Amino acid sequence: MCVNLKLPVTVDLPFGGSVFLHNDLFFNIVSVILRWFVEERVLLKATKGELIEEMQVESRPEKVSNAVLDKHVDIYSVRNCFTSDA
Repeated sequence: MCVNLKLPVTVDLPFGGSVFLHNDLFFNIVSVILRWFVEERVLLKATKGELIEEMQVESRPEKVSNAVLDKHVDIYSVRNCFTSDA
């Protein structure tokens, strides 16, 4: 996938405690975040290593999930899935 993170890893949760991330769980989280911005077909290409282009990113705010605004969402975890223009 497009995320460069050495797994497994333990992540501290903002509300206390921690969670152990392994590849499947982490990539599911990344997939959820990416789905807020791109169509499923684009997501599938990204999981195979292709970068997401600017024209593939949803630009209508009403179509993007409000969950992206949650302070517990690490939006930067998907940053390297996109080209610099996207």
